[in-house]
Amino acid sequence: MKTVAVAFLWHLHQPYYTDPLTRTAPFPWVRLHATKGYFDMAVLLEEHPEMHAAVNITPSLLLQLQEQERGDVRDVFWSHAVCPAADLSADQRAFILRHFFAANWDTMVRPHERYYSLLIQRGRQIQDGDAERLTARFSAQDFLDLQVWHNLAWFGHRAVARYPALRQLISKGRQFTEDEKHEVLALQHEVLGQLVPLFKRLANRGQIELSTTPFFHPILPLLINTDFARRSRPESPVPSGFVHPEDARMQLRMAIEFHTSVFGQRPVGVWPSEGAVCPELVPMLAELGIRWAATDEGILAASVKEWNRTRSRVPLPRSGALGRHRIYLCPE
Repeated sequence: MKTVAVAFLWHLHQPYYTDPLTRTAPFPWVRLHATKGYFDMAVLLEEHPEMHAAVNITPSLLLQLQEQERGDVRDVFWSHAVCPAADLSADQRAFILRHFFAANWDTMVRPHERYYSLLIQRGRQIQDGDAERLTARFSAQDFLDLQVWHNLAWFGHRAVARYPALRQLISKGRQFTEDEKHEVLALQHEVLGQLVPLFKRLANRGQIELSTTPFFHPILPLLINTDFARRSRPESPVPSGFVHPEDARMQLRMAIEFHTSVFGQRPVGVWPSEGAVCPELVPMLAELGIRWAATDEGILAASVKEWNRTRSRVPLPRSGALGRHRIYLCPE
């Protein structure tokens, strides 16, 4: 029987939401995904040391994890959650009704009787302006329970298993107190703070390989030359004459340096933003010490004329004076 080698590459990414002027973020996804899928993934790997994987953590996500762990940045959803329910303004109540059911209803709302009943009380489908009118249906206790459930439901299975307080609150289900709400938010912060050290430990013991991505998630071929878009899509309306390979190189260098400062190990793998690659990118990666990059079969087929789908990986040689060193572009 033949042995099949399977490589698991997990891509953890959030765009850089932080407003540099207000030091706030408009969305909660860094905080909420950190306490759910990201933490679950790290803990499951820790619990199963025989399982190996490559984990791509983008610099834009890492930077925001640091900002939020230090308390330098808060997202507006957190600001609405931390406010005492009895003191919520009309605008804040409307915001909560519009946005605090932002979760998978089948797996994260419906299983919790109180959370689901609040959704039904609001209505599954609401139009613009409905939230302001619907706030009259909700008491201060309703809003407090909704503040708690929106954050409680986003904890992943491993966090719930690790923290008895979360299980107790899930079991209680309703009539939460302000102290209990602050306990939920404090546990969110605790889980968020554990995430990077946990992935670092997994990398240090050789169980995972950590890779990086261009710092602010640019599409590298378009930074190098916007005309490259016409290679696979000749009809593409792109600005002509935007040629800045130095920007692409800077985004990669910033990512590598930041990754190294956080994890203590220099990455040798890259997930190019959205898997976007072009032949001109290969020597740039090689010059920076990158040995492999992951992309998509369709993208690779459109980017490399000699693409052969029967091969499990396509090695592209470094060009010219860079000699025989090879970069491996690994299709999904």
